[in-house]
Amino acid sequence: MKRFIFIFVLCTALLSSCHSYRDIKFKSADIASVTPVGLTSINAEVNVEIENPTVGFTIKNIDGVLKMKGDSCLLVHSDGMKIKGKCTRTYTLPVQGKIAQGFNPFQLLNIMSTKDLGAFTIDVKARGTVAGNIGKEIEYHDIPLKSIIDKL
Repeated sequence: MKRFIFIFVLCTALLSSCHSYRDIKFKSADIASVTPVGLTSINAEVNVEIENPTVGFTIKNIDGVLKMKGDSCLLVHSDGMKIKGKCTRTYTLPVQGKIAQGFNPFQLLNIMSTKDLGAFTIDVKARGTVAGNIGKEIEYHDIPLKSIIDKL
């Protein structure tokens, strides 16, 4: 019986502490640098300011697809980053990008210079972990790029 009570209290504590992860905020994002690699790839560094009032965690295997009018145009990947707990901090996220098959590389220049972001959406997949491998896969599909930029 004592074992059952201990497990119940532990589960309750864990579940109630996970609720505070909803309080994490992305305060700003900025592309620090973009370096072309050949004709079809880029390396970039993105500065992201995150307010984390809870414990530290790790975001791993970040994969994304930038779409223009439903067609894939840029595939991005990052190994991830560690987010420190109970602080607001700017992190530098290294990102590798590759132009999607069938997409014209010169259109990428138009993407960078356009002011109209209404035609762009993003698919994102990542794994958030706490204490090693305890974590969850996170997936979002067809997020309007304009809504992300407006919130920042």
